[in-house]
Amino acid sequence: MSSGSIAIIIASVSALFTGANMLVSLATYRRGRPRVYMSMDWNPWAPPPWAPDARRGYFTVRVINKSQAAVKVSRLYAEFDRGRSRTHLRRSRCPMEIIKGGEERDIPPFGGVEWTAQLDTPRTFLPMNVKRTKLTAVLTNGTRVQSKWVLKVPRPLLGPWSEPAERSGQLSFDDLEEVG
Repeated sequence: MSSGSIAIIIASVSALFTGANMLVSLATYRRGRPRVYMSMDWNPWAPPPWAPDARRGYFTVRVINKSQAAVKVSRLYAEFDRGRSRTHLRRSRCPMEIIKGGEERDIPPFGGVEWTAQLDTPRTFLPMNVKRTKLTAVLTNGTRVQSKWVLKVPRPLLGPWSEPAERSGQLSFDDLEEVG
């Protein structure tokens, strides 16, 4: 064998080991990167259970970290789908304010948090026009984590927060005694 052939064989083996090292480094990076999942429930008609005098409409947000790296959430916003017009989708984004559990923005490795959030905008929000919604959390490294689309729950016919129950003209037995 000539010295040129030996040099080519040594360079090929070296390139093979370098490629294997790159694959191991990539696997280690993918294993250690943040894997964050988010789910949510949306009740557009009722105020939060612990604050009956608060604004109506709240989100229960669960953020779960399934990685070895701790993550921190910097922003949270909602995206509302108002249906389709003739030419385009009508969507809007609104920033969210965490009203319960907001001090826990750091999510430990293999941990999770649960927040209650409301829209941060003081404008009047009409959930009648919304078909579905999803939340997006932005991590401090710029990664965006999105929940799945959630359909709007129908308006309750009865309940302490329902308009028809507050304005109903139904009489009770006490009202009948007063008339008679």
